[in-house]
Amino acid sequence: MKRLKNLLFMLGVAALFGSCVTSVHPIYTEEDLIYDEGLLGDWVSEDSTVFSFRNKPQNSMPFYKKDSKDSASMAYYATYYDKVPAEFKVHMVQLDKYKYLDYFIHEFDLNNELAQTTLFPVHTFTKIERKGDSLILTGFDARYIIKLLEERKIRIKHEMSDGNMLLTAPTEELQKFIIKYADDPELFDDDPSVLIRKR
Repeated sequence: MKRLKNLLFMLGVAALFGSCVTSVHPIYTEEDLIYDEGLLGDWVSEDSTVFSFRNKPQNSMPFYKKDSKDSASMAYYATYYDKVPAEFKVHMVQLDKYKYLDYFIHEFDLNNELAQTTLFPVHTFTKIERKGDSLILTGFDARYIIKLLEERKIRIKHEMSDGNMLLTAPTEELQKFIIKYADDPELFDDDPSVLIRKR
């Protein structure tokens, strides 16, 4: 049953973040971080999925080690409520003219110690646009990045396994790539998640 719950959770996250580009490194440095208090609160999607942003973790024991004190003070703690809730440490970053969220798993329901040792912590990203009480989260399209790699149009460091891509490039390289392709609509999923502030 727990295995099924964890599978449903991962599918839910993948649906929210589009095709879910994962990276070993974050897309931010301390200097790039910004903080918008207007993001705090509960947001709900059309299918009633709730995303709750807070400035403190809901749970005292993180699943992975904490960030530095500086980045922690600029962090949001976002709980994604699907079939099974999960908490992410989230940082907002300004890269050129656009804003992005960098998600890193903080805690979720997986109590099997052996299973935990097989998990590798990764970052995933979305473009964010807040318009009053509306929040637009647009995931990156992993298929397009893979296509660019196969056509040798980009040389960003990565690893492939069973058709899945893991970016291994350092933060500086990730930022250059995102800024260069930020106005290319193919870089992003064409079906963003629209969330409305829950009253």
